[in-house]
Amino acid sequence: MTRTLYRVVAIAVIAMLGVAARAGTVKVGLSLPLTGVQSGVGKEVEAVWRAFAKQIQETRDTKGHKLEIVVADDAFDAARSKANAERFAQQGIAVVASTPGIPTVLSMAPVLEARRIPLLGPGSGSLELHEGVPAVFHVKASFGTEVDRMAALIGSMALKRVAVVTDDIPSRAALIERFDAALKRSSNNGAQLVSVVRVSQQGGDPKSAVAKTLSAQPDAVYVMTIPGIAGGVLKSLRAGSYKGFISAWSVTAIGSVLSGLGPDGKGIIFGSVVPSPTSPMPGLRADFHKFAKAHGITPSYRAMEVYLTGRVLVEALARTSAPQPKGSDIWSALESFQDADIGGWKISYTSTRREGSHFVDAVMLDEKGKFR
Repeated sequence: MTRTLYRVVAIAVIAMLGVAARAGTVKVGLSLPLTGVQSGVGKEVEAVWRAFAKQIQETRDTKGHKLEIVVADDAFDAARSKANAERFAQQGIAVVASTPGIPTVLSMAPVLEARRIPLLGPGSGSLELHEGVPAVFHVKASFGTEVDRMAALIGSMALKRVAVVTDDIPSRAALIERFDAALKRSSNNGAQLVSVVRVSQQGGDPKSAVAKTLSAQPDAVYVMTIPGIAGGVLKSLRAGSYKGFISAWSVTAIGSVLSGLGPDGKGIIFGSVVPSPTSPMPGLRADFHKFAKAHGITPSYRAMEVYLTGRVLVEALARTSAPQPKGSDIWSALESFQDADIGGWKISYTSTRREGSHFVDAVMLDEKGKFR
Protein backbone atom coordinates (compact mmCIF):
# COMPACT_ATOMS: atom_id res chain seq x y z
CA MET A 1 0.00 0.00 0.00
CA THR A 2 1.41 3.40 -1.01
CA ARG A 3 1.94 6.23 1.46
CA THR A 4 -0.82 8.22 -0.26
CA LEU A 5 -3.26 5.34 0.09
CA TYR A 6 -2.34 4.92 3.78
CA ARG A 7 -3.12 8.60 4.29
CA VAL A 8 -6.51 8.31 2.57
CA VAL A 9 -7.44 5.28 4.67
CA ALA A 10 -6.26 6.99 7.85
CA ILE A 11 -8.37 10.06 7.14
CA ALA A 12 -11.41 7.89 6.45
CA VAL A 13 -10.96 5.96 9.69
CA ILE A 14 -10.54 9.16 11.70
CA ALA A 15 -13.69 10.57 10.15
CA MET A 16 -15.62 7.41 10.95
CA LEU A 17 -14.37 7.44 14.52
CA GLY A 18 -15.38 11.10 14.82
CA VAL A 19 -18.93 10.29 13.71
CA ALA A 20 -19.07 7.34 16.10
CA ALA A 21 -17.86 9.50 18.96
CA ARG A 22 -20.40 12.15 18.10
CA ALA A 23 -23.26 9.67 17.97
CA GLY A 24 -23.83 9.36 21.72
CA THR A 25 -27.10 8.57 23.47
CA VAL A 26 -28.77 11.40 25.37
CA LYS A 27 -31.04 10.18 28.15
CA VAL A 28 -34.23 12.20 28.67
CA GLY A 29 -35.94 11.63 32.02
CA LEU A 30 -39.72 11.96 32.28
CA SER A 31 -41.29 12.02 35.75
CA LEU A 32 -44.98 11.79 34.91
CA PRO A 33 -48.34 10.92 36.51
CA LEU A 34 -48.99 7.62 34.76
CA THR A 35 -51.42 6.60 37.49
CA GLY A 36 -53.98 8.61 39.44
CA VAL A 37 -56.27 11.47 38.44
CA GLN A 38 -53.70 13.09 36.13
CA SER A 39 -52.75 9.87 34.31
CA GLY A 40 -54.19 11.12 31.02
CA VAL A 41 -51.73 14.01 31.06
CA GLY A 42 -48.78 11.74 31.78
CA LYS A 43 -49.64 9.20 29.12
CA GLU A 44 -50.04 11.87 26.43
CA VAL A 45 -46.69 13.45 27.31
CA GLU A 46 -44.95 10.06 27.24
CA ALA A 47 -46.46 9.16 23.86
CA VAL A 48 -45.34 12.42 22.24
CA TRP A 49 -41.80 12.16 23.65
CA ARG A 50 -41.41 8.57 22.44
CA ALA A 51 -42.63 9.57 19.00
CA PHE A 52 -40.23 12.52 18.99
CA ALA A 53 -37.28 10.30 19.92
CA LYS A 54 -38.22 7.94 17.09
CA GLN A 55 -38.33 10.82 14.62
CA ILE A 56 -34.92 12.07 15.77
CA GLN A 57 -33.43 8.64 15.15
CA GLU A 58 -34.99 8.55 11.67
CA THR A 59 -34.02 12.09 10.63
CA ARG A 60 -30.70 12.39 12.55
CA ASP A 61 -31.60 15.98 13.47
CA THR A 62 -29.16 15.83 16.39
CA LYS A 63 -26.11 15.06 14.22
CA GLY A 64 -26.07 11.42 15.22
CA HIS A 65 -27.21 11.67 18.83
CA LYS A 66 -30.03 9.37 19.84
CA LEU A 67 -32.61 10.21 22.49
CA GLU A 68 -33.35 7.52 25.04
CA ILE A 69 -36.60 8.15 26.91
CA VAL A 70 -36.58 7.01 30.55
CA VAL A 71 -40.01 7.23 32.20
CA ALA A 72 -40.90 7.05 35.89
CA ASP A 73 -44.40 7.29 37.37
CA ASP A 74 -44.80 9.92 40.10
CA ALA A 75 -48.63 9.70 40.41
CA PHE A 76 -48.57 13.53 40.67
CA ASP A 77 -46.93 13.18 44.10
CA ALA A 78 -44.07 15.47 45.13
CA ALA A 79 -42.24 12.87 47.22
CA ARG A 80 -42.24 10.40 44.36
CA SER A 81 -41.09 13.10 41.94
CA LYS A 82 -38.11 13.87 44.17
CA ALA A 83 -37.24 10.16 44.37
CA ASN A 84 -37.44 9.98 40.57
CA ALA A 85 -35.06 12.93 40.26
CA GLU A 86 -32.53 11.23 42.53
CA ARG A 87 -32.84 8.02 40.52
CA PHE A 88 -32.45 9.94 37.25
CA ALA A 89 -29.20 11.48 38.50
CA GLN A 90 -27.84 8.01 39.25
CA GLN A 91 -28.90 6.75 35.81
CA GLY A 92 -26.99 9.41 33.91
CA ILE A 93 -30.01 11.37 32.75
CA ALA A 94 -28.85 14.47 30.86
CA VAL A 95 -32.13 16.39 30.87
CA VAL A 96 -35.52 16.06 32.57
CA ALA A 97 -38.51 17.32 30.59
CA SER A 98 -42.22 18.15 30.63
CA THR A 99 -42.99 17.44 34.30
CA PRO A 100 -46.51 18.75 35.08
CA GLY A 101 -47.51 20.34 38.38
CA ILE A 102 -46.02 22.84 40.82
CA PRO A 103 -45.16 20.68 43.89
CA THR A 104 -43.69 17.96 41.68
CA VAL A 105 -41.33 20.36 39.88
CA LEU A 106 -40.35 22.17 43.08
CA SER A 107 -39.48 18.86 44.77
CA MET A 108 -37.20 17.87 41.88
CA ALA A 109 -35.49 21.22 41.34
CA PRO A 110 -32.94 21.16 44.23
CA VAL A 111 -31.80 17.64 43.29
CA LEU A 112 -31.36 18.62 39.65
CA GLU A 113 -29.73 21.97 40.40
CA ALA A 114 -27.09 20.32 42.60
CA ARG A 115 -26.08 18.17 39.61
CA ARG A 116 -26.72 20.81 36.90
CA ILE A 117 -29.33 18.72 35.15
CA PRO A 118 -31.84 21.04 33.46
CA LEU A 119 -35.59 20.51 33.73
CA LEU A 120 -36.86 21.66 30.36
CA GLY A 121 -40.43 22.67 29.52
CA PRO A 122 -42.39 22.06 32.75
CA GLY A 123 -46.13 21.86 32.28
CA SER A 124 -46.95 24.65 34.74
CA GLY A 125 -46.30 28.33 34.10
CA SER A 126 -46.70 29.25 37.77
CA LEU A 127 -44.75 32.24 39.05
CA GLU A 128 -43.36 29.96 41.76
CA LEU A 129 -41.42 28.10 39.08
CA HIS A 130 -40.17 31.25 37.37
CA GLU A 131 -38.55 32.90 40.35
CA GLY A 132 -35.41 31.49 41.96
CA VAL A 133 -35.55 28.02 40.38
CA PRO A 134 -32.43 27.91 38.17
CA ALA A 135 -32.79 24.26 37.11
CA VAL A 136 -36.09 24.98 35.34
CA PHE A 137 -36.02 26.27 31.74
CA HIS A 138 -39.48 27.28 30.46
CA VAL A 139 -40.43 27.09 26.78
CA LYS A 140 -43.66 29.09 27.22
CA ALA A 141 -44.78 32.27 28.93
CA SER A 142 -45.50 32.36 32.64
CA PHE A 143 -49.00 32.60 34.10
CA GLY A 144 -48.07 36.16 35.04
CA THR A 145 -47.36 37.14 31.46
CA GLU A 146 -50.54 35.41 30.35
CA VAL A 147 -52.85 37.16 32.83
CA ASP A 148 -51.24 40.50 31.87
CA ARG A 149 -52.17 39.95 28.23
CA MET A 150 -55.67 38.66 28.96
CA ALA A 151 -56.33 41.64 31.25
CA ALA A 152 -55.15 43.91 28.47
CA LEU A 153 -57.59 42.24 26.06
CA ILE A 154 -60.54 42.63 28.44
CA GLY A 155 -59.48 46.15 29.38
CA SER A 156 -59.43 47.22 25.72
CA MET A 157 -63.11 46.32 25.35
CA ALA A 158 -66.22 48.11 26.61
CA LEU A 159 -66.42 45.83 29.65
CA LYS A 160 -66.52 47.67 32.97
CA ARG A 161 -67.41 45.01 35.53
CA VAL A 162 -65.03 42.03 35.55
CA ALA A 163 -65.22 38.91 37.74
CA VAL A 164 -62.64 36.19 38.33
CA VAL A 165 -63.36 32.59 39.28
CA THR A 166 -60.30 30.84 40.67
CA ASP A 167 -59.30 27.99 42.98
CA ASP A 168 -57.71 27.90 46.42
CA ILE A 169 -54.09 27.34 45.38
CA PRO A 170 -52.16 29.93 47.47
CA SER A 171 -50.21 31.38 44.54
CA ARG A 172 -53.44 32.50 42.85
CA ALA A 173 -53.61 35.57 45.13
CA ALA A 174 -50.52 37.12 43.51
CA LEU A 175 -51.89 36.40 40.04
CA ILE A 176 -55.21 38.05 40.84
CA GLU A 177 -53.41 41.15 42.09
CA ARG A 178 -51.39 41.19 38.89
CA PHE A 179 -54.53 40.75 36.77
CA ASP A 180 -56.25 43.60 38.60
CA ALA A 181 -53.28 45.93 38.11
CA ALA A 182 -53.01 45.06 34.39
CA LEU A 183 -56.77 45.58 33.97
CA LYS A 184 -56.54 49.07 35.45
CA ARG A 185 -53.54 49.96 33.25
CA SER A 186 -55.20 48.74 30.08
CA SER A 187 -58.72 50.05 30.46
CA ASN A 188 -59.91 53.31 28.94
CA ASN A 189 -63.45 52.65 30.16
CA GLY A 190 -62.89 52.38 33.91
CA ALA A 191 -62.98 48.57 34.01
CA GLN A 192 -62.68 47.17 37.52
CA LEU A 193 -62.53 43.83 39.27
CA VAL A 194 -65.87 43.52 41.07
CA SER A 195 -65.76 39.90 42.23
CA VAL A 196 -63.27 37.14 43.03
CA VAL A 197 -64.79 33.75 43.84
CA ARG A 198 -62.64 30.82 44.92
CA VAL A 199 -63.56 27.17 44.45
CA SER A 200 -61.93 24.56 46.68
CA GLN A 201 -59.90 21.91 44.86
CA GLN A 202 -61.30 19.38 47.33
CA GLY A 203 -65.00 19.08 46.67
CA GLY A 204 -65.73 22.66 45.63
CA ASP A 205 -69.03 23.34 43.89
CA PRO A 206 -68.65 25.15 40.53
CA LYS A 207 -72.40 25.83 40.32
CA SER A 208 -72.41 27.70 43.62
CA ALA A 209 -69.32 29.63 42.57
CA VAL A 210 -71.00 30.68 39.34
CA ALA A 211 -74.18 31.76 41.14
CA LYS A 212 -72.12 33.92 43.50
CA THR A 213 -70.14 35.34 40.59
CA LEU A 214 -73.22 36.27 38.59
CA SER A 215 -74.73 38.03 41.59
CA ALA A 216 -72.07 40.72 41.00
CA GLN A 217 -73.54 41.30 37.51
CA PRO A 218 -70.22 41.14 35.65
CA ASP A 219 -69.78 42.12 32.01
CA ALA A 220 -66.90 39.65 31.75
CA VAL A 221 -65.83 36.51 33.63
CA TYR A 222 -62.23 35.26 33.60
CA VAL A 223 -61.82 31.64 34.70
CA MET A 224 -58.42 31.09 36.32
CA THR A 225 -58.55 27.58 37.78
CA ILE A 226 -57.24 24.06 37.34
CA PRO A 227 -58.97 22.22 34.45
CA GLY A 228 -61.03 19.97 36.74
CA ILE A 229 -62.81 23.02 38.15
CA ALA A 230 -62.80 25.12 34.98
CA GLY A 231 -64.91 22.65 33.03
CA GLY A 232 -67.70 22.81 35.60
CA VAL A 233 -67.51 26.60 35.89
CA LEU A 234 -67.68 27.16 32.14
CA LYS A 235 -70.56 24.71 31.72
CA SER A 236 -72.47 26.36 34.57
CA LEU A 237 -71.97 29.80 33.08
CA ARG A 238 -73.46 28.62 29.80
CA ALA A 239 -76.22 26.63 31.50
CA GLY A 240 -77.21 29.79 33.34
CA SER A 241 -77.49 31.54 29.99
CA TYR A 242 -74.83 34.08 30.86
CA LYS A 243 -74.44 36.33 27.81
CA GLY A 244 -71.37 38.28 28.87
CA PHE A 245 -67.76 37.85 27.78
CA ILE A 246 -66.18 34.57 29.00
CA SER A 247 -62.48 33.82 28.93
CA ALA A 248 -60.24 31.20 30.51
CA TRP A 249 -56.51 30.72 30.77
CA SER A 250 -54.44 28.36 28.69
CA VAL A 251 -54.19 25.37 31.04
CA THR A 252 -57.94 24.80 30.74
CA ALA A 253 -57.81 24.34 26.95
CA ILE A 254 -57.61 20.55 27.15
CA GLY A 255 -59.67 17.84 25.52
CA SER A 256 -61.82 16.92 28.52
CA VAL A 257 -62.85 20.54 29.13
CA LEU A 258 -63.52 21.33 25.48
CA SER A 259 -65.46 18.13 24.75
CA GLY A 260 -67.53 18.68 27.90
CA LEU A 261 -68.62 22.09 26.67
CA GLY A 262 -69.79 20.88 23.26
CA PRO A 263 -71.70 23.50 21.25
CA ASP A 264 -72.06 25.62 24.41
CA GLY A 265 -68.35 26.44 24.14
CA LYS A 266 -68.96 28.65 21.12
CA GLY A 267 -67.51 32.11 21.65
CA ILE A 268 -65.43 31.34 24.77
CA ILE A 269 -61.94 32.86 24.57
CA PHE A 270 -58.96 30.84 25.80
CA GLY A 271 -55.44 32.04 26.35
CA SER A 272 -52.75 30.31 24.31
CA VAL A 273 -49.05 30.26 25.23
CA VAL A 274 -47.94 27.96 22.40
CA PRO A 275 -48.96 28.09 18.72
CA SER A 276 -52.36 26.64 17.93
CA PRO A 277 -51.96 22.94 17.07
CA THR A 278 -54.97 22.96 14.75
CA SER A 279 -53.67 25.51 12.26
CA PRO A 280 -51.22 24.07 9.68
CA MET A 281 -49.33 27.32 9.07
CA PRO A 282 -45.69 27.59 7.95
CA GLY A 283 -42.84 27.02 10.37
CA LEU A 284 -43.28 25.28 13.70
CA ARG A 285 -46.96 24.47 13.24
CA ALA A 286 -46.39 22.91 9.82
CA ASP A 287 -43.51 20.86 11.25
CA PHE A 288 -45.73 19.74 14.12
CA HIS A 289 -48.53 18.64 11.80
CA LYS A 290 -46.10 16.61 9.73
CA PHE A 291 -44.70 15.01 12.88
CA ALA A 292 -48.15 14.28 14.34
CA LYS A 293 -49.40 12.70 11.13
CA ALA A 294 -46.29 10.55 10.72
CA HIS A 295 -46.49 9.17 14.26
CA GLY A 296 -50.23 8.98 14.90
CA ILE A 297 -50.24 11.81 17.45
CA THR A 298 -53.53 13.66 17.99
CA PRO A 299 -52.85 17.40 17.62
CA SER A 300 -53.45 19.20 20.92
CA TYR A 301 -51.96 22.10 22.84
CA ARG A 302 -50.11 19.72 25.17
CA ALA A 303 -48.74 17.69 22.24
CA MET A 304 -47.58 20.93 20.60
CA GLU A 305 -45.91 22.02 23.84
CA VAL A 306 -44.04 18.72 24.20
CA TYR A 307 -42.99 18.84 20.54
CA LEU A 308 -41.72 22.39 21.03
CA THR A 309 -39.77 21.26 24.10
CA GLY A 310 -38.17 18.53 22.05
CA ARG A 311 -37.18 21.01 19.36
CA VAL A 312 -35.57 23.24 22.00
CA LEU A 313 -33.56 20.25 23.23
CA VAL A 314 -32.39 19.51 19.68
CA GLU A 315 -31.21 23.11 19.35
CA ALA A 316 -29.32 22.83 22.65
CA LEU A 317 -27.62 19.63 21.50
CA ALA A 318 -26.57 21.37 18.29
CA ARG A 319 -24.82 24.00 20.42
CA THR A 320 -22.64 21.57 22.38
CA SER A 321 -19.57 19.84 21.00
CA ALA A 322 -19.47 17.21 23.73
CA PRO A 323 -19.41 13.68 22.24
CA GLN A 324 -21.61 12.48 25.08
CA PRO A 325 -23.46 15.55 26.40
CA LYS A 326 -24.08 15.68 30.14
CA GLY A 327 -26.61 17.77 31.98
CA SER A 328 -24.08 20.55 32.53
CA ASP A 329 -23.38 20.71 28.77
CA ILE A 330 -27.07 21.09 27.93
CA TRP A 331 -27.53 23.58 30.79
CA SER A 332 -24.74 25.79 29.39
CA ALA A 333 -26.06 25.44 25.85
CA LEU A 334 -29.53 26.56 26.91
CA GLU A 335 -28.11 29.64 28.62
CA SER A 336 -26.54 30.62 25.29
CA PHE A 337 -29.95 31.01 23.61
CA GLN A 338 -30.50 34.55 22.36
CA ASP A 339 -33.59 34.60 20.15
CA ALA A 340 -32.87 31.04 19.04
CA ASP A 341 -35.17 30.33 16.10
CA ILE A 342 -37.20 27.12 16.47
CA GLY A 343 -39.26 27.01 13.30
CA GLY A 344 -40.10 30.70 13.71
CA TRP A 345 -40.58 30.39 17.50
CA LYS A 346 -38.03 32.56 19.32
CA ILE A 347 -36.52 31.32 22.60
CA SER A 348 -34.09 33.27 24.81
CA TYR A 349 -32.42 32.41 28.12
CA THR A 350 -29.63 33.91 30.18
CA SER A 351 -27.76 32.79 33.29
CA THR A 352 -30.57 34.31 35.38
CA ARG A 353 -33.67 34.41 33.13
CA ARG A 354 -35.57 31.19 32.51
CA GLU A 355 -38.80 32.38 30.84
CA GLY A 356 -37.84 31.51 27.28
CA SER A 357 -40.90 32.98 25.55
CA HIS A 358 -43.41 35.77 26.16
CA PHE A 359 -45.84 34.65 23.44
CA VAL A 360 -49.51 34.88 24.46
CA ASP A 361 -52.41 34.63 22.03
CA ALA A 362 -56.18 34.47 22.40
CA VAL A 363 -58.21 31.83 20.55
CA MET A 364 -61.98 31.37 20.28
CA LEU A 365 -64.01 28.15 20.27
CA ASP A 366 -66.53 27.55 17.53
CA GLU A 367 -69.75 25.53 17.76
CA LYS A 368 -67.85 22.32 16.93
CA GLY A 369 -65.43 22.72 19.83
CA LYS A 370 -62.60 23.73 17.53
CA PHE A 371 -60.42 26.81 17.81
CA ARG A 372 -60.75 29.41 15.11
